[in-house]
Amino acid sequence: MALGSACASAAAPPSGLTGRVMIGPTCPVQRLGERCERPYRTEIVVLRARDQRRVTLFRSGSDGRFRVRLTPGRYVLEAASPGLPRLTPLQVTVRAGRFTAVTIVFDSGIR
Repeated sequence: MALGSACASAAAPPSGLTGRVMIGPTCPVQRLGERCERPYRTEIVVLRARDQRRVTLFRSGSDGRFRVRLTPGRYVLEAASPGLPRLTPLQVTVRAGRFTAVTIVFDSGIR
């Protein structure tokens, strides 16, 4: 009996965000078949959506990939540094027991 109750009180599975950070455009003129985005290594600030309080900061790898644990809720993702490249704040929702997949795209400013 004790074993059953211990299993029932186990912690909830982790949740958060996983995905990739990209930057683009990376070429002044895009040609057919040419990719004008590339992975971007940077820092992202996570704010709680309801009050804009900072929750954490995470870094993407050189391949642009990231994985960050967050409790379920609504969040806003922002660039850690202002200016170019620019990130329009991105609203995301984290659900219990799941990692929400998201692609974060920075604007390089190339036109």
